[in-house]
Amino acid sequence: MSDRTILVSRALPAAGLLLALMVPFYLSGFWLLLGVMVMAAAIGAIGLNHTAFRQLKNVDTGLTSVLDFSVTGRQPSRQTYVTKVDSSVPGGLTLQGAATESRTAEGYTSAG
Repeated sequence: MSDRTILVSRALPAAGLLLALMVPFYLSGFWLLLGVMVMAAAIGAIGLNHTAFRQLKNVDTGLTSVLDFSVTGRQPSRQTYVTKVDSSVPGGLTLQGAATESRTAEGYTSAG
């Protein structure tokens, strides 16, 4: 191979990578979110994540109650936190206790 062919074969992928890294700086949030949603739909459509997703039990995000995705047709959690507005703390909310499940949520069944 000639030196020019080697240079082009290395420069084109590098230029493509640079262009791909610059795209988020020039697109608006709408187009970036649309791209994420399209990719998520494509992955969901071909089923790449279904088996792994259904194996998730006791997922603790630190932001919600513990989630369980292992049962099809059931909400991952029926518990919620009760918060109170408090301007003296960062974020403006304080927890009023542990995650709880109401009687309404306890008896809820999905339509599916």
